[in-house]
Amino acid sequence: MFHSLRSIKNTLGICARIEKHCPDAFLVNLSNPMSRVTLAIDRGTSIRHVGMCHEMPIGIVRIARMLRMHPSRIEARASGINHFTFFTEMTDRESGEDLLRRVKALFRRKVFDFGPILTRLARASERRPVLAMLADQLYAPLVAHMVRVHDVVPCSVDSHIGEYLPFAQQIGGHHPAHVGQFERIDKVIERLTVWLAETRLPVPVQRMGHSLEEVVPIIASLWTGKRRRIMAVNVPNRGFLPNVATGAIVEVGAQVDGDGIHPESMPPIAEPIAGHIAAQIPLQDGIVESALTGNREPALRALTEDPASPADEGACRVLFDELASLQAAELPFGR
Repeated sequence: MFHSLRSIKNTLGICARIEKHCPDAFLVNLSNPMSRVTLAIDRGTSIRHVGMCHEMPIGIVRIARMLRMHPSRIEARASGINHFTFFTEMTDRESGEDLLRRVKALFRRKVFDFGPILTRLARASERRPVLAMLADQLYAPLVAHMVRVHDVVPCSVDSHIGEYLPFAQQIGGHHPAHVGQFERIDKVIERLTVWLAETRLPVPVQRMGHSLEEVVPIIASLWTGKRRRIMAVNVPNRGFLPNVATGAIVEVGAQVDGDGIHPESMPPIAEPIAGHIAAQIPLQDGIVESALTGNREPALRALTEDPASPADEGACRVLFDELASLQAAELPFGR
């Protein structure tokens, strides 16, 4: 929640400058928490925009490695809300095989029980940043639980879908990749990026290709008018997911061309996923209302009603007040 409030304040400052200097610009937002930041842009500004995340594309890459096939062979569709999106279709482009059946069968194998040996290996990775990143992608008892119990395949890993599931700690109580590990990795990447920007050496960075967020294909289609499919965009729901609240930020596939983003209409979200999403929508509304008005109360109410929050309302208020005090300069509440 506090991540949302900080990001929204910063992003709306950028949007204000866009509205002043280049109101016809198209904003591609990659700031997290994606659903809440995108909702704030939609409700608090007049600019054209879309939210982009790599979770579905990287989920395809992760599953392709598990199936020992190249990611380009996989044709997939998914829907939900950001970091809580689930595959609805997955086929082999070459053979036409239904790959979702294979993936579900794979997660029901004994190796995906994530027993004590795998848990110890995951714990041992914590002091080694690169191994911790691998463990973040591969150690997935919560994903396995969702496949086995609810017959759905998440696009994301435990650390993402666990934000929305009140039983996450009971199923996957240990998660190997901590913030400190990613902070160390980020610092290395930042130094490398600065060096690449400043060096006179002819480093062929263009050979790395574009990121999995599909931002470059969107820009290319907006510029050239060439229509192409994008695997996942975050947009206000205008009937694209019929059993999710109108106006909520949903993640679906889309077509993009010179006229903009054209989201795809998808089947209704299956239960119990639809219920978990429905619980999040009023929380997102409250946090965005707080960010736009400067009123703390809707955010505090959202914190106390979040299924992942402490059950005791007094504890939630103490938590809220302490974090609000520590982060006051970065929050939209004023001093």
